[in-house]
Amino acid sequence: MDGVSRGYSVYYRSTSFDDRYIARFYTDTVGATVSFGFPISVISRFNFTLGAEDTEIKEGIFPAQEISRFLAEEGNEFKLITLSAAYQMSALNRGLLPTAGRSQRCRLKRLFREASSSFTGSITQAKYSSLCLDYLHCG
Repeated sequence: MDGVSRGYSVYYRSTSFDDRYIARFYTDTVGATVSFGFPISVISRFNFTLGAEDTEIKEGIFPAQEISRFLAEEGNEFKLITLSAAYQMSALNRGLLPTAGRSQRCRLKRLFREASSSFTGSITQAKYSSLCLDYLHCG
């Protein structure tokens, strides 16, 4: 089938909030995602993504009491699983600076935290966007 896609992403992110004078802690995050895309017509497709992430939090010098208390109660390592499904349709007359047509995107994303700590649960995000450049035909 033409247009079926698969993508991979592996990343590492290290952040020091100490440098920004926000708080005295550091995070190291390692993650990976795999994505699949399936066309359902010439102008629309479904995309699915599965991801995993591991974040380690480290205290800095003289951290805030809230940070120390949180890490003492919950630990310093957190794991996330991300599931995402998206639909997109583009009937724009060109990809760069279109002057006519319409485009729609809808995405549902769900995050699951590890069940081994009391800081568990899931987060659901939904996002929809629409663009119409042909005012006579966009209802």
